Amino acid sequence: YPYCIVMPRAETSLATALLHNNIAAVNFEQVATVLRHTDGNQIRAAALLGINRNTLRKKIAELGLILPSRDERE
Repeated sequence: YPYCIVMPRAETSLATALLHNNIAAVNFEQVATVLRHTDGNQIRAAALLGINRNTLRKKIAELGLILPSRDERE
């Protein structure tokens, strides 16, 4: 591979950490945006994201998103 770059292990770990951080930020924005679009409806949001509702619930917990209650949305 002529374009392959070999990085020292420490740089690889840093690059991996930065990538995971960026992925988490994108996931946060994607999930938050879709939940706003669906007015917090997790079933609709999961369908739009192409994931199972339980997977969405786990992702919400992992990302630390706080959802308004049904009373607060109405």
